[in-house]
Amino acid sequence: MGQESRRPGGSLRAAGLSRSFDGVHAVRDVSLTLHAHEVVGLIGPNGAGKSTLVNLLT
Repeated sequence: MGQESRRPGGSLRAAGLSRSFDGVHAVRDVSLTLHAHEVVGLIGPNGAGKSTLVNLLT
């Protein structure tokens, strides 16, 4: 693994996140790992599922 795996602190791991509304997939099978002190951005067009993904993580 890279240097990120040696950082002190926690991390957030999620696998297979999915969410649909009335049969329409807003988020499908998303997996991610976020490390402590890491800065990330979540970008995409309107309706891409960004807010839905963040809501699934909270």
